[in-house]
Amino acid sequence: MLQPLGLPAVSLGTPGGRSTAINGMLTDIAAWLAGRTPTLGSLRATAAADGVDLPELLPWPAGVPATR
Repeated sequence: MLQPLGLPAVSLGTPGGRSTAINGMLTDIAAWLAGRTPTLGSLRATAAADGVDLPELLPWPAGVPATR
């Protein structure tokens, strides 16, 4: 679940799967999703109300061949 500060939460993944909430500034969430280092350092990950490390992201776009 992505929870940008001041905006509605966005759920990702499959129902019933492990749930990790990523909280922070929208710009930091976008940077993290793009594989960049968040600039404001406001990201926080929680799972079952406990602080956890940010999840590892798979390469993106996965399975899409590069175009030339």
